[in-house]
Amino acid sequence: MTLPATMMRSTGATKSPSFSLEAADAVILTTRSVNRAGLPKRISEAAARCGVKLAVSTTNDGYMKVWRMHKNIATWGVKWKSFWYRRRGHKVLYLENGLLKQKSGLYVDHAGYFSDSSIVTEAQPDPTQTEIAGMMAHCKSVFPWSWFEGGDPEGPIMVACQTHNDASVRWHHFPDRGSFGEGSIKALLRLCEPLRDRKVIVRPHPGAKDQFKEQSKRFDWPEGWSVDSTPNVYETLRKCSGLVTVTSTLSTEALSLGIPVACFGKGAWVGSGAVLECAGQSGLVSGVLDWKPDEYSAIKYLCSVMRHQLSFQASVDDILSNVSFRHWIMDIGGKVPVARTQAEMESWIREHGSGSDIVALDELLFRLKSCKGCRRKALIRSMEAIVQRVGG
Repeated sequence: MTLPATMMRSTGATKSPSFSLEAADAVILTTRSVNRAGLPKRISEAAARCGVKLAVSTTNDGYMKVWRMHKNIATWGVKWKSFWYRRRGHKVLYLENGLLKQKSGLYVDHAGYFSDSSIVTEAQPDPTQTEIAGMMAHCKSVFPWSWFEGGDPEGPIMVACQTHNDASVRWHHFPDRGSFGEGSIKALLRLCEPLRDRKVIVRPHPGAKDQFKEQSKRFDWPEGWSVDSTPNVYETLRKCSGLVTVTSTLSTEALSLGIPVACFGKGAWVGSGAVLECAGQSGLVSGVLDWKPDEYSAIKYLCSVMRHQLSFQASVDDILSNVSFRHWIMDIGGKVPVARTQAEMESWIREHGSGSDIVALDELLFRLKSCKGCRRKALIRSMEAIVQRVGG
């Protein structure tokens, strides 16, 4: 569980470290634009506080050479399947665009991308009230709608295309993509044919306009369908009754709007109950507007996303509190700073502890409620002992 940055113990120097590839214990590979934003340097500083020398490189600088050089790697991109990055004993931290407002930061995961992510493959704790409030505040700051306002029930269904060469669509997470002879964009349009009698707007990806024009020429456009090219996709989405896509980031973002979302691919929302999952059973898309999104399922999923997401303005302490960063650092032999406050320790034990650890925690919290001070320090020390045993 993400710990409040202001409550983390700050250790080590504040000067950003710089390590050569040869001298480093690990390497972070991101794009040049992400490097320019400064976040990788702060991730390197956070790693240094944990005793790990983390070099900063880019995906343009001989990726395979760097990958072969280092077994410990934080890597950008979804070019390969998640497990391919872990070949030959590599220990990997996966980085991608933010899932809840793509340009606001990075999604960080120790298990993989999309349906391989830890959000899907590992049990997620129920969100705390603090997490819910933080997630909703983030949504309010980046989207032009109020939480779960519902869009326009009389509006069209948006079909959101992705880039024609999106690896998650072409190779890894789109089981119904069909023949590549028709292209992945046309494959999405073909799978949406059960919506022929509905009012639909198709949203081309801004990075694949030429490919959309070429592939859509060979599509039999139903009456009532149109192409949307308005400048602000969020304002357009707000006027829609539902969203259909493969694995577009809009599938996660639209959940905060509270409209039905149907997906032909397999994303980080698999098994969450937050979207109508049509992968392998594409005919379900015909009932997208009859499927009502469950608010708590959306809340739990989006809070899980925010535990993994780092703002481009994230501080070193924010990075140290990221659940997947901590997991990866410990996996490669580093030691993350120990949580010191009661709230911090409670969050850590609930996320990482066993059933018996959580029972012991609840007993301590019950005793702390009635404690008038005489044994409070001893009870806090007992809580610290649980944190140490769990691995904090």
